[in-house]
Parts: sequence; structure tokens; C-alpha cells
Amino acid sequence: MQGLPGSGKSTYVTKLVQSLESFAVCSADDFFMKEGVYKFDPSKLGEAHGECLRKCIKAMIDKTQLVIIDNTNTTTEEVSPYMALANAYGYEASILKVEAAPDVCAKRNTHGVSQQAILAMAVRIATFKPLPWWNYQQV
Repeated sequence: MQGLPGSGKSTYVTKLVQSLESFAVCSADDFFMKEGVYKFDPSKLGEAHGECLRKCIKAMIDKTQLVIIDNTNTTTEEVSPYMALANAYGYEASILKVEAAPDVCAKRNTHGVSQQAILAMAVRIATFKPLPWWNYQQV
């Protein structure tokens, strides 16, 4: 998945997996959920993404039917490890971009991401250049 906080990525994922039996949703946000409350700590962002990557690897080792990375994925550097893993484990990978206006995202994101941070992410997504062999599509 690719999109701004509040763009609808998680909502799309929820609908996508409704009828599936074998799937894994890997998200750095899960690391910050404590007793049902989102408690973001920017000093632990690297640890959160490491945990997300490990969950993805485990799902692929377990041959989970569908593995979804539900992060913003605003840069090639953020996406590349997951695309490499998909290739290594024989998965067909796609980047699904969920579009929404930054001002709308700033109002409806549930993690308290500032409008300034969302605008910076929007610039990164606007200049995102998928590698030629990546399947990249808007949903």
C-alpha cells in the first residue's frame, strides 16, 4: 500500500481481506498500539519498521496467501526491502496507491499526524519513482 495517513489505506485493506482466509497485514503502526491506544514515539520509528519487516518475512516464510504492507511507503527506499522480499519468496508484488487530498488526510487521519508532516509526505509520494519492473497502480 502507498498513501498518506488518512488516505484510506487501512480501510481499503480491511475490505480487501474480508473474504480471505490466509493473509497478513504488516504495519509499523501496530508497534505503537498499546492496549488499543495509538502511542506514537518517533524515537522508536526504526524499531517499529524493523518489527514490520520481520512480520513480513515470517508471513512469507509461512507461505501466507496475501501479505500486505500497510505503511505510507512514500519513497523507493521504504518500498525496496518489501519488493526484494516478495521477489526472494516468489510473491507477485504490487504497489497500490490510495489517493486523497492532503488537507482531507490531515483532517481524518487517526494518528494525529500534523498537516505539515502530511504535506511533506505528499511531496515524496508525488515524486515517487517506482523501479521499472514494479507493478504500480492507483486504487
